Amino acid sequence: MEIINQNDKIYIKFQSSHKVVKHSLKLDFNAKNLKYATKTLLPIFEKIALSSDFGLNSTNMANKYTKTKNSAKTTQNLAQTTTNKPKFQIQSTQIPSKPHLLSHFCAIYFLHLRTYAKISTIKIATYAINRFFDFSLDLPIKAYRTSHFQDVITAMKMANLSNTTINLIFSYLKSVFKIAINHGAIATNPFSLIKKPINFPKQKHCFTKEQIKLLLNSADSELQTFLYIAFYTGARSGEILALCKDDFDFSADKININKNQTRFCLTTPKNGKSRTINLLKPLKEHISSLNLKDGKIF
Repeated sequence: MEIINQNDKIYIKFQSSHKVVKHSLKLDFNAKNLKYATKTLLPIFEKIALSSDFGLNSTNMANKYTKTKNSAKTTQNLAQTTTNKPKFQIQSTQIPSKPHLLSHFCAIYFLHLRTYAKISTIKIATYAINRFFDFSLDLPIKAYRTSHFQDVITAMKMANLSNTTINLIFSYLKSVFKIAINHGAIATNPFSLIKKPINFPKQKHCFTKEQIKLLLNSADSELQTFLYIAFYTGARSGEILALCKDDFDFSADKININKNQTRFCLTTPKNGKSRTINLLKPLKEHISSLNLKDGKIF
């Protein structure tokens, strides 16, 4: 974890298990603020990253860090904290040998998920659970309380995770705790009283006919084809990227939507069902002009 200058603003930069994170301190980059960030704020963030698991608020974290940062015992405990973080792999079927820990029930959840879920869903669930352990220790399942998860949410927000991402992470974790209840490991789900971040709906913007025409005329190559299909079908981006030449029925003026291209693999459409949509004249003329080869368009 380090202090950096970005656009004359002070940022904290650190490496999670999945990506490099930059968090703005909303301070101008000058000598006074740099000293304050280095001496005061940086230790707090380090403590959040390492010890948010113990239900401490930011003030307590800072105080505890100041009192014990020179202690060899504390250093050893923090080292254990960073290594006590399970990592799940999508292909793994191994169940951890400590059935009292959260990681044990996470592994059981993944075994269940592999029996019915699409590969893209399993990938996202793997990311979500691993991301949670970037902010929390692997504790005994009975040790987790609602207050613990609220502190984790606070730490996630301070690391600039969006409300949507936080809610996604906790939706998968909630399923893990349901499995723990079914196995008799806990009696109640601590998620029942969590105050989740609110996902405010994004304002939708509809292009005018003039804007659509301008975009189509300005684009070229695959981007132009993608925009033509998007504007004249309303299909999802993954469905568009998965289209093949054979999916276009020029005699019946129809398009068969039967697959979806995700970041991980080619899969079924979102609801698992194929559908047929109309091939409108402007799109038909554009596709016909491309002299497409067999196979995927993109």
